[in-house]
Amino acid sequence: MSPERPEGRAAEAVDAAIKILGTHGARALTHRAVDRELGAPEGSTSNYFRTRHALLEAVFRQICALDALLIERLAEISTDLAPGIESVVQLVTTAVDNWVVEPLYRQRQRARIEIYLISSGDDELANVVSEFRDEFRLRLAEVFAHLGVNIDQGGMRLVISLADGMILDELIAGETGLVDTDVLRRAWVEFVRAVAAPGEAPPAKPAGA
Repeated sequence: MSPERPEGRAAEAVDAAIKILGTHGARALTHRAVDRELGAPEGSTSNYFRTRHALLEAVFRQICALDALLIERLAEISTDLAPGIESVVQLVTTAVDNWVVEPLYRQRQRARIEIYLISSGDDELANVVSEFRDEFRLRLAEVFAHLGVNIDQGGMRLVISLADGMILDELIAGETGLVDTDVLRRAWVEFVRAVAAPGEAPPAKPAGA
């Protein structure tokens, strides 16, 4: 999963579009709004992205590229974890927590969700979104498999849907701390155990056990 990234002024326009989309929503995203955000002459963004669709696709591909870096980071972290469901849950909950706490990550997640909604009425954009989600599931499943937890693509869809639901709930309600972290961890452990293939590695034991 290595989407091409724009460079130079085009990259600045995409970053500005992500900020607008993730802060003010889809209706606020126009070429003119991006120009204003950049302090650039009117028409500058249109030089790089002739249509709104082209701009949205560039935004989504940039988000994909950043999420690909996340997968690489999770793969690195997994090498230091003991095999088992507990470690898989640690990776997932840590990623979700970062996405909803760090302001720039929250902004990016809202932009991603906005594009998901837009794609429901745009077949061409929907194909781009579907391709990314398929690849993301495959790569994340590989990380889990390295921890001895094998989940098929149907199960991975459920895992990502649950994570997306948690992110969306936090973006809407912002009720940080409402859910007890120990309860959340136990719920995730049972959920992953339910969708994992038989014969996966046992949960990691607590230190000193």
